[in-house]
Amino acid sequence: MIWAARQTLTDPAHVATAAALRQQFQTGQPPTAGDHLVRDLADYDRAFGVEFTTGTATSDGEVA
Repeated sequence: MIWAARQTLTDPAHVATAAALRQQFQTGQPPTAGDHLVRDLADYDRAFGVEFTTGTATSDGEVA
């Protein structure tokens, strides 16, 4: 038996399984209620030393 150059042999069952797994991976699971972490944004302000106690006025009177 002679094999040709640049030939790829693929089992159809593997192709079908790969397609199903690819679809499952790309679709993902929808988030369920209460399935995510919730944190108060003020926690991040404290962690990074951000303080919003006073507003900064710009030259046009707008608050930055």
